[in-house]
Amino acid sequence: MTPEQIAAIVLEVRAEMQISPSISTNVFAQYAKEGEATLNNLVESLNINFDTDFQARALLKDFIRYAYYGEKAEFKTRYKGDLYETQIRYI
Repeated sequence: MTPEQIAAIVLEVRAEMQISPSISTNVFAQYAKEGEATLNNLVESLNINFDTDFQARALLKDFIRYAYYGEKAEFKTRYKGDLYETQIRYI
């Protein structure tokens, strides 16, 4: 994703979660990059377009939420079915 795409997703997540402006945007940008890598690694050489695939975009935003609360492993457990569905769509 481009820096502009990351910034847009971070802005959405911050608004949805009502995150205080005192918390650095860089933290959320890093979570977005980690989430992008997690989702893109579902299938070899996968590059999801988060601007057009709204299901994947929602998963990315959920990953950011879970990462913010320190629950990345829980995300993978809770969203296993959604991750599998995303993987199947791109095979």
